Amino acid sequence: MAGVSVDSVSDLQQEHAHTATAFIYFLAAKNLLPPKLPTREEMEGFLLNLRKQALVMGYFGGDG
Repeated sequence: MAGVSVDSVSDLQQEHAHTATAFIYFLAAKNLLPPKLPTREEMEGFLLNLRKQALVMGYFGGDG
């Protein structure tokens, strides 16, 4: 998608969601939007914390 900014894609998705809710009255437009995905930094931090927990469990065991 060359030349299309992220904001314009988001606006288009919101427009489609609002159009769909006109026909499906029991859904909110926010329920039809795609989920927010974590950034690379957020995912790296999450995976690092999982590795740290696995090391602590390996050395000390238990629930601590």
